[in-house]
Amino acid sequence: MVSGGVQPNSTTDEGEETLSDAECAPPGYLPHTKDDDYYFSYLVFVVEGRLFNVPRHYFKKSPVFVKMFRLPIGDKMADGAIVIDNVSAADFKALLKLLIPMPGKDKEDLTKSEWLGILNLSTMWSFGEFRETAISKLTKEKMDAVDRILLGYKYDIATWLVYAHAYLVVRKKFLSDEEGKKLGGVSFALKYGKAREMAAQTRFWPTVENCQSLVIDVFHLPKVTAMSANSVVIEET
Repeated sequence: MVSGGVQPNSTTDEGEETLSDAECAPPGYLPHTKDDDYYFSYLVFVVEGRLFNVPRHYFKKSPVFVKMFRLPIGDKMADGAIVIDNVSAADFKALLKLLIPMPGKDKEDLTKSEWLGILNLSTMWSFGEFRETAISKLTKEKMDAVDRILLGYKYDIATWLVYAHAYLVVRKKFLSDEEGKKLGGVSFALKYGKAREMAAQTRFWPTVENCQSLVIDVFHLPKVTAMSANSVVIEET
């Protein structure tokens, strides 16, 4: 026994310390008081047939998990695992990378696809801080204007809606049939035509920056500050 009551670990041939299964196993009983901060309970989730075992306290950041409201829980397995329906394992893992980063990993060094997954789940489960982080990251990613608009409506992101609508209105290339169908068909096309006509009649050469108020009025979009909208990156098409 060494100082602190900890026995030295066994070593491998390479000299690295290891713990046996017996040493890692919890004691048969714990006749002691659990620490309020450093005694963790775990949740087991099943997502698309994959098991995730994570500390419960991380999910206290989500009021939805705390209240269990709107969480798409299906059946519970015999061992108590929670089955989450209508969520991909890839999206769930992306959220965990931000929520519980692995040692030595940059929690924000994620792909565009992973940030989209985080945006989806953080919105669904009210992880407000993670939603804002995902929006900030994706705002700087190149994205087609039509996709910006569709995602802006889906996740209620006003800056994406305003900037992407203005981009389509001032773009030299006219709206394609495919783009029009994705954005609402005849109803969108009529508003789009009206907006382009109004933009052409302005005293200044129409730009994304000076047409934002116009598209807010024509398309009935939420108001945003020009500075926040102008940080949006659009992939030219």
